[in-house]
Amino acid sequence: MRVQTSVGPDNVAGYDAVQRLAHYLVSLVDAIYLTAEQVDTITGMRQALAPCDQQRVRYRPRHKKSLASGRFGRSKSSTATPGVESVKR
Repeated sequence: MRVQTSVGPDNVAGYDAVQRLAHYLVSLVDAIYLTAEQVDTITGMRQALAPCDQQRVRYRPRHKKSLASGRFGRSKSSTATPGVESVKR
């Protein structure tokens, strides 16, 4: 008998373990606190993941390190037309 493992979107085997962990975590969404048994289950499920799935996910920063210019970073406008500046942003 051959055991079949599912392949994830990144073509790495072991996606079924990721799905099991995700489903278990979603089932705990209404829990106010976690019991020691639930913590042990989560820890065991995470240890069962492939090494590439245990790595941290690094997201790109979604903020700017500095403002464009001025206190609020607004654009400089040579003409002062009322109401146009707010539409421009």
